[in-house]
Amino acid sequence: MMFIIYWQSRGHIDYLFANITWPSDHDRATLKSIKLTIMIMSFAFLLFTVIYGMLVYLVATEQHKYLLINIEAMDVRI
Repeated sequence: MMFIIYWQSRGHIDYLFANITWPSDHDRATLKSIKLTIMIMSFAFLLFTVIYGMLVYLVATEQHKYLLINIEAMDVRI
């Protein structure tokens, strides 16, 4: 579902810049870099939101205690 939301946002970004005409190739490259930056930032925000949501869920259901216990159990000392 997250991928679908991200994929649909690409069309909105294209629509935002569809009616802009630039006189030179340099400006077109600048426009592409702006578009790429917006896409990367939206994907990074989406990833951050998913990770933060998972952490909030673990804390809310008190499952983070079991997660920490399992991590400590994996610590093998010679």
